[in-house]
Amino acid sequence: MPLRRRAAKADRHTFELVDDGFADDVDADPVLDLTTPPDARLDDPRHGHRPGDRRPDPADAEVGMLGVAQDVGAHGLDATQDPHGLEVHGLDGGGRDDGSLDDGDDDPGADDGPLRKAARRRRRRVVAASVVGVVVVLGGMATVDAAQSRADLARLREAPGGVAPMLAAPDERWSVEGTVPGALDVVAGAVVTVQDDDVVAHDLATGAERWRTEAGDAVYCGSPFGYRFGTSTATSDEVVCLVGFPDTTPAQVAPVASVDPPVAREVLVLGADGAVLARRALDAADGVAAPGPDGSLVRTLRVGEVPAEHGAELDMDETTGVPADVPVGRDVVVVLEDAVTGEERWRHELPFADDGGWRCVTWSDVGDGARSLADLENLWGSATGGVVQVDGCGVSAWFAPDGTRLDDPAAPADAVVRLPDGSFYRDATGQMGWSSDGAVPEDHGSATLAPDGSVRWEPPGPLFLPWASDGYDLDVRLLREQGVVAAHGAEGGALWSAPDAGIPDEVLAVAGGAVVLSRADGLVALDVGTGRQRWAVEEAELRDPDEPEEAGALARTTAFTDGEHVIVGTQDWSGRDQHLVAVDLADGDVVWRTDLGENAWPLAVQGALLVVDERSVTRLG
Repeated sequence: MPLRRRAAKADRHTFELVDDGFADDVDADPVLDLTTPPDARLDDPRHGHRPGDRRPDPADAEVGMLGVAQDVGAHGLDATQDPHGLEVHGLDGGGRDDGSLDDGDDDPGADDGPLRKAARRRRRRVVAASVVGVVVVLGGMATVDAAQSRADLARLREAPGGVAPMLAAPDERWSVEGTVPGALDVVAGAVVTVQDDDVVAHDLATGAERWRTEAGDAVYCGSPFGYRFGTSTATSDEVVCLVGFPDTTPAQVAPVASVDPPVAREVLVLGADGAVLARRALDAADGVAAPGPDGSLVRTLRVGEVPAEHGAELDMDETTGVPADVPVGRDVVVVLEDAVTGEERWRHELPFADDGGWRCVTWSDVGDGARSLADLENLWGSATGGVVQVDGCGVSAWFAPDGTRLDDPAAPADAVVRLPDGSFYRDATGQMGWSSDGAVPEDHGSATLAPDGSVRWEPPGPLFLPWASDGYDLDVRLLREQGVVAAHGAEGGALWSAPDAGIPDEVLAVAGGAVVLSRADGLVALDVGTGRQRWAVEEAELRDPDEPEEAGALARTTAFTDGEHVIVGTQDWSGRDQHLVAVDLADGDVVWRTDLGENAWPLAVQGALLVVDERSVTRLG
């Protein structure tokens, strides 16, 4: 790895290691080195500052030199030896005592007395110490660089959308066929799939089968929604699966929800090694079950007398598209129980709330044309991204894993998401969630919440939620404020605004010291520390050169980052032509692009880039 001169005082010469694209001593698959925790960094990142921006204290080199010089003297080493006892050649040139490195003798016939020999030895010791000091400093820099690289990879593994370095278009590393769509979970170093009646874990590095456990028919593991949003990537020590999962294909679903909804027959809990920790029957009287966070089950149940209006035809307001009058439905009980023991962790009772009625309506075209029916039993619960959600007719609630309610009960349209730094964002509009009707009470605004659910800050505009991060600058909040993009700190302090950047559709990534915005005309990158524009890429540069001109607008469907690039998922209007396009975070150059299969969904799992489709899981790298 080559060296580059660092900024320092004129009498100091310090260097940094520069990546030349060739690995000196790295793991064959560094993304899966799980030995370095993400907090093993060398300094705390500040806004827009990362380890690569550090400037060394000039005293660092001096300390290194002094340390070696003292070490030489303390161990009684000869000046021509380094601290490890290896001979240092070429230091005794026999010369002038003029401060130069040449120790040659001006007068070959001069008296080589004890004073002259002592002076020469002193000079040799100083030069030897200096050379060894340089070696130690450079070795230390290499160690620091390696440690920082490992810490960065560890941070990428846990960051949303973080993937291993991809300097060129990735190839297929491995592929597993015959998987059940969407039934994914994650343990350390492996992705867990369902194949026929078995739960199977595949090594992320090689795709090799780690273990296989027979489960039974109609098995489902993990969240049915999580992988679609990259939120199923958090590892767990337990894999929670439902056996005898109800068949809810459209052809077999009644026009309205059943008052006795089908419930999975059993819950199967596996350890990270595939060992069966528990297999127990589920009682339908306890409600519908869904895998929850931290080895739990979410149970949801309607209580009280079934309304006579359930399934009745409704009169719709043609202006608003919602029912003119919504019948009152039943209350709901939500319970989080331990998946192994069935022991209750927490319980909440949720009274029926009139939220405008759109969750209480279903449409049927059976019989005499299309009709609007009262679906008062509509209800489901799930756990996605560390948040438990309950949604249905007359109910919308969001909870932290410990049972803390995170939404505002008086604002049924709101939605909650967990932010990468462990805090939460409550969006009063619900635009980012499944439960949005756009109605926002004037006295109920959006807020960021501390992990305990307390309000930390009420932003003056809706937050942008970046799809990908390199694990730095997690405390920067990006929002739409007074018609422009602005950045604030986690506690609300203003950092910058960018009036010339326009209003983006999304923030794709915060990585490499840049904020990458997706706009209708392409991508724009702003400096995360100042808001100044770094570069812009027009949409035409993101397109496949072979794509026909009539392909229409190019949608950005997802994004990832390896810390050096933003890797954007693109899709044409038909949804069939999908690509991944890598853009250099430093200058906006399009570095590579690769095709994705039809109906394929890419996601980041512990730094690995997986592509999931209807019957397979593939790793790219």
